[in-house]
Amino acid sequence: MTSYIGTQRTDEVIAKIKSASGAQALRVVGPNDAMTMDFREDRLTITTDESGRIKTLRCV
Repeated sequence: MTSYIGTQRTDEVIAKIKSASGAQALRVVGPNDAMTMDFREDRLTITTDESGRIKTLRCV
């Protein structure tokens, strides 16, 4: 999964990440986006930088 770090966020890349991770839910969060702090082990959170490049992938 770390191979996606630094890649540009696209619908195709997000679909590949979801498929490869096996996550039941997925959310993409930008630098100024609000998000809930609830913990869900079945959810993958993808954070992106200002230019839309993927910074982190975390199960939370």
